[in-house]
Amino acid sequence: MRSRIYQELIVRQGIASSAGAYYQGTSLDDTAFVVYGSPRGDSTIEDVERAIDEEIAKVAEDGISEDELAKAKKRATRSMIFARDDQSGMARIYGSTLTTGGTVEDVLEWPERIDAVSADDVKRVAARYLDQRRSVTGYLRPEKDDRS
Repeated sequence: MRSRIYQELIVRQGIASSAGAYYQGTSLDDTAFVVYGSPRGDSTIEDVERAIDEEIAKVAEDGISEDELAKAKKRATRSMIFARDDQSGMARIYGSTLTTGGTVEDVLEWPERIDAVSADDVKRVAARYLDQRRSVTGYLRPEKDDRS
């Protein structure tokens, strides 16, 4: 709910009923960074797609602020701490790390590695990997009723 895409599409513009992003980082092979949104009211899926593309382009072109990065780091670190609160969460963290080539040290060093990320790193990586020419877009639409 604190992400740029959520804040812009749902809170500021009011064009989406849901919006966000996630990375499937526990896969052994290549995976995906997914950005999604669902239109609200009179907005169309094309409106939502355009707004998402604009937000991604802003990050790739302009980067993010130090304050925005600090808040994101705090949320990421806090979620890791909370995930350690139960045994199944810990097992999932260690299991996914170890089965994808990571080590116990990687898990233990995770907070420091997150803390080392700079705003320039985010901009550089966004410009490299969040390239519109490399994206794939899918629309989930209701099935048409051919009986009418």
